[in-house]
Amino acid sequence: MTAVSGPAAALLVVNPRAGGSRAGRIAHRAAALIEATGCRLTVHWTADAADAHTAARATDADWCICLGGDGTLQSVAQGLWAGGAGTALVPLPAGRGNDLCGALGLPRDPLSVLRAVLAHPRSMRLDALHVTPADRLVLGVVSIGIDAAANALVEQAQRTGRGVLARLTGAPLYAGAALLALRTWRGLPLHLAQPAGTPASPTPAGTPASPTPAGMDLSDVWVCAVSNSGRYGGGMRISPASQPDDGCYEVVLITQIGAPAFLRTFPRVFTGGHVHHRRVQVLAGQSRPISITLGSAAAPEAVSPVPAFGDGEPLGQLPLQIALLPGVIEVILPDSAPPLRP
Repeated sequence: MTAVSGPAAALLVVNPRAGGSRAGRIAHRAAALIEATGCRLTVHWTADAADAHTAARATDADWCICLGGDGTLQSVAQGLWAGGAGTALVPLPAGRGNDLCGALGLPRDPLSVLRAVLAHPRSMRLDALHVTPADRLVLGVVSIGIDAAANALVEQAQRTGRGVLARLTGAPLYAGAALLALRTWRGLPLHLAQPAGTPASPTPAGTPASPTPAGMDLSDVWVCAVSNSGRYGGGMRISPASQPDDGCYEVVLITQIGAPAFLRTFPRVFTGGHVHHRRVQVLAGQSRPISITLGSAAAPEAVSPVPAFGDGEPLGQLPLQIALLPGVIEVILPDSAPPLRP
């Protein structure tokens, strides 16, 4: 990370509903901390994801400080990328899962993070996954499978405010959703391919790469996770080797595992120990674009639509393509944040 000076102008984007309305409750205290530095501050209260995107895209402030969860961070990052003004993103963990902030080593208290950032800011650049046809940036993980089915239940609970999931946050929320999704889950047939002639993003020297998934036909897929940051679901370390600034991504596949073995293995995802299970395959060090289709290359399946999620937000249905964008987002972190690599 590189030391930087504080902002002359900043935009504070607040999702007042994030974290069970936690972000809204502390927004005025966050604004006071920023203004106490002499910074010229604009506060924007978001109405929805599209509104957060629009506000970030329009800003020319030095910093865009995001007080919300992973979904709000995704919308803001996409807006900054589209706006092209060079505004840096300051992530504050004020949502239910806070997986990007967790991957960056930030503590859970958003106001403590903000104080540390304002006192000793450091800059680094993060990779992102670009998903089409949705045209969305994903900073964390794209999920397809029972994890996406769990995300759909979480989204529904947050939208309606009903059911036990609406009262949970963090790991219990996503673990509970996964268990509910298991009741009706059936494994998927998937085809993964990396189109011939697609350019590879530069991969750091010494980064091991698994064989690329060119033309892989998979049956009974429980999890297909394309990972940039390595974390999702309120602390699940789906890809413990992933780093959000290393110029590559990982694909984690769990196939033909069955419900009993899934239940036994599931708790190990919070430590990353699941990757040692014989039904788990990790394709490491990927940098070329990848396409994911329902069914095999020879016979695409005519079954119910299969959703994909990224950073806990819906990305539409299969098929989709994912490309790595190295170093596309500048973030500001406190100098107390641990290095992502020793």
